[in-house]
Amino acid sequence: MNKMIEKLIKEKYEIKGSKFHPLIQKYAKYGLLMSPVQMGFLSSLIEENKFENILEIGVFQGVNSVFMLKSGLQANKNFQLYSIDLATNKNFYGKVAVDTFNDKEKQHFNLFLGKSVLDIEELIPSGIKFDLVFIDAAHSHPLSLIDLIYSIPYCHKDSLIFLHDIIDYDEPAWGESYIFEAWSYDKYRLYDYDNKVFSNMGCIMAHDNIKNMHEDLKIIAQNKFMANPWFVQYYNHSNMEVNKINNILTFGLGFEDKDLEKIKNFIDKHYDKIFAYEIFEIFKQNLSEYKKNSLYNIHESRLLHSFINRIMHLENNRVDLSRERFNDLEYRVGKIIDSLAWFIPVRKWRDNFRNKFKMQSRAEQSRAEQSRAEQSRA
Repeated sequence: MNKMIEKLIKEKYEIKGSKFHPLIQKYAKYGLLMSPVQMGFLSSLIEENKFENILEIGVFQGVNSVFMLKSGLQANKNFQLYSIDLATNKNFYGKVAVDTFNDKEKQHFNLFLGKSVLDIEELIPSGIKFDLVFIDAAHSHPLSLIDLIYSIPYCHKDSLIFLHDIIDYDEPAWGESYIFEAWSYDKYRLYDYDNKVFSNMGCIMAHDNIKNMHEDLKIIAQNKFMANPWFVQYYNHSNMEVNKINNILTFGLGFEDKDLEKIKNFIDKHYDKIFAYEIFEIFKQNLSEYKKNSLYNIHESRLLHSFINRIMHLENNRVDLSRERFNDLEYRVGKIIDSLAWFIPVRKWRDNFRNKFKMQSRAEQSRAEQSRAEQSRA
């Protein structure tokens, strides 16, 4: 086992990171995409190991960037964060980081909007090797795999490659999950010690055996390509230019034939010839199959998205619905009790009669809530 993975197991950065939780809560107003445990873990890991270079793929508002850069600079004055996001709206993407950093910190923050890993060679200075890569971008397959393939040549033997939203069924976007579960070399999944559950964030390490790593990459690549769920949910003919309507078939995937050519050039340059040929053929074949069935793939993603969101909505409202139904039943029983009580001639007896049933009702409610809690824990 690699020494860095051994260190993750031994040091329990999930617990060490709790010192960052009060600061993390200050940023909760922006809507945290990582849990306090995950953000604290990364901050503690970066600070304690004095990482020098980090690559962040997928920026969103830039809250994660804030914690990675501040914890990095706290331990290493030479720290640099390189953050890439395909979005171009500077008023949202990366804005929290830009507004938070002072002039000195901004000198260590390299933000590239409107770019993807396909542009990495023009963005990253020659010779840079990243201590940590954080992949949290499009999530769907094969976009996450492309992020990984482009990251590996920029890693050294102890580099940690973190994947967010692994084994996570909140959305039909399982790119990182494919990578994490198929990876046959050293990996680590964060653990929430307070709630005693595994996190939806983990990391892998590049194989020390190149052949085995290539086999893992091919196994992942062979899975059919999937429509990007976030794009296809919001597609609307009325708000697109007419000449772009025909491109939805490939646009729903997230990359097109021209991007495939860029990928080929990159892997030809950074990987051995046999693997480069094999992985490119897999990509080319899968892209062809995707385009043949693109309408089905797009609607499949929409359907799964709809199912998952409805299930989550029902789950989130289950307790409220149960409480509402109980209160309605309690009201109806109360009306019956009141109608019966009026046949009792003495007021004190009537009140005792009502109170007896109310106490029984509260006891039943308490037992029901306890039962639900036990079922939830089970």
